[in-house]
Amino acid sequence: MFVSLVDLSFTRSLVADVYGKKGYHCYDPANMFCLEISRILDGYKYTKSLCRVLRDPQRGLHYWAYAGLIKEHIPSEDDFSNFRARCGEEKYREILQVLVDIAYSLGFLSRSLIASTDGTLFPTFSRFKGCDYFERECQRIQITGLLSRIKRRVNSYLNHPKEIVLGKEYQVRARCPSQFFPEEKKRPLINLFSFSFSRFDPNKEQDGTTRLLGIEERLKELGLMLLPLK
Repeated sequence: MFVSLVDLSFTRSLVADVYGKKGYHCYDPANMFCLEISRILDGYKYTKSLCRVLRDPQRGLHYWAYAGLIKEHIPSEDDFSNFRARCGEEKYREILQVLVDIAYSLGFLSRSLIASTDGTLFPTFSRFKGCDYFERECQRIQITGLLSRIKRRVNSYLNHPKEIVLGKEYQVRARCPSQFFPEEKKRPLINLFSFSFSRFDPNKEQDGTTRLLGIEERLKELGLMLLPLK
């Protein structure tokens, strides 16, 4: 329905500068963006899931018709990744955001959040994992006593070294401090800091985070290294 109401040919002009006059067969940008917006509208969290459907002669048939595909040339996950890389991440996101906004204005989507596979956030109501009411105010969340929270959590593991699982991801989380949640909604936990432990390697320098937390000597005593992840 969306592609029958919106002519996506304008996307070709937006990415024309990244294509040469000569080259090997490539997918039409309008077709690729058609599939991307279809993935979002139909609730496919991963491009892999959409590609699996595209390869099915029955379930993929309407996508072929919408995007102008033929059975011999069905895009794969690599094709989608290469298309994003060719467009450039910034331009790709801007165009996809425009398409999402059009879908919203036409009534196909309503506001809140959808998280695509690369972490891009679109303000819509759809199937998602994450905050129910992601708003602009959340872009500058400040957590009181962040460093002390992290230090307490890390030390709680160091005080029980036998329970540490090397390579496992540990998280320091806190309730979202946003003031824009409805009273009936339980505030979600947000990840403040992710880390793991590895065996101490004398040839590698401890990450600066260990000095910031004041745990460098303690880690050496236990034969461990702290590896910040996020």
